[in-house]
Amino acid sequence: MLSLNKSLGLAFFLLFLWSCDTPEQRAEQPISLAADTTFHQTNIRYAKQFKVAYADGYKIVEVLQPFPGAEKSQRYLLLPHGMEKPEGIEADAVVRIPVDDMVMFSTTHIPSLDLLGASEVLTGFPTTDHISSEKMRERIEAGEVQDLGASNGLNIEKLMALSPDVVMAYGMGPQDKSLRSLQRTDIPVVLNADFLEQSPLGRAEWLKFTALFLNKEEEADSVFNRIVQRYDSLRALAATAEVQPEIFTGLVYNGTWFMPGGDSWAARFFEDAGGDFLWSDTEESGSLQLSFESVFNKAHDADFWIGTANYESLEGLKKADSRYSHFDAWQEGNVYTYTARTGAKGGNEYMELGYSRPDIVLADLIKILHPDLLPDYELYFYEKLE
Repeated sequence: MLSLNKSLGLAFFLLFLWSCDTPEQRAEQPISLAADTTFHQTNIRYAKQFKVAYADGYKIVEVLQPFPGAEKSQRYLLLPHGMEKPEGIEADAVVRIPVDDMVMFSTTHIPSLDLLGASEVLTGFPTTDHISSEKMRERIEAGEVQDLGASNGLNIEKLMALSPDVVMAYGMGPQDKSLRSLQRTDIPVVLNADFLEQSPLGRAEWLKFTALFLNKEEEADSVFNRIVQRYDSLRALAATAEVQPEIFTGLVYNGTWFMPGGDSWAARFFEDAGGDFLWSDTEESGSLQLSFESVFNKAHDADFWIGTANYESLEGLKKADSRYSHFDAWQEGNVYTYTARTGAKGGNEYMELGYSRPDIVLADLIKILHPDLLPDYELYFYEKLE
């Protein structure tokens, strides 16, 4: 699911190294600052990849693993407008807060602005057609959000003309052609590493990361707490189910079946929904690379096949690979995909909103696996292939 989410290729980032500590070492080193009462101070409960400390009128935010395999964390100084930079504070970027204008590079970050009531902050985005949010689409049509071009052809001049207070990007590694271009600008760039979280609530809590730049921690706490409460109540409901249907997911890409590992975000969802994910005993937090034969041997008689990318019908799935039709789930019509909702320009709403609203995703999965537990609920992101 991670690889699909990032397939749009919006991997732009700025990497300034400030020390040689590993993410693990940095995680063990608390940021020691004086107590501060200027801001509403949020607590990070589920997210493992960032932390925040409040000082005398400013904040320090640290992203512990800014991209997969990173050996160094990133530290950002969030400084109110007009305030002089404190002495002795090292940071990879200084961002003046509250941010009024922001450029984002991933659709998964868009919902945080909507949920915080700050949609107007977004002023630029690469390939705006990918955005599904109705609020953002209205702003795009009104010319309030500029299209900055495709990821492999980012219009740096247009970005600089916007002069945003910050660019929120994500990184997949230290090599990127756009990196050098962004480094030549004076615009601060911060890396959002929500996709490296291993739990649904951990990823959703990155709402608070965005809120830190807007001084909207109180709003973020309120929104996130409601999401957690609903998620927990749904998980408790699923735990009452008497059976746990067997589940598998994914498809073959270039001869390889990519399956979420047992310690992944996706696997946690299946478990919380009261399902038996057949690869839950694996330790990987990313994707497993399997052969078709190994998947078929293990999952040919599984109850549900959940997550088949953009295929719109069982027949379409069979045409792509006739072997798919040999799974019991295909033959019994228990195949589901997450393409029920698309934006005005074809963007997948699940790939945008789903990561910020795990409670909706969980409700969908419970409805699929245990429809009697949610008799009046209608699927939101998922749909059954016919």
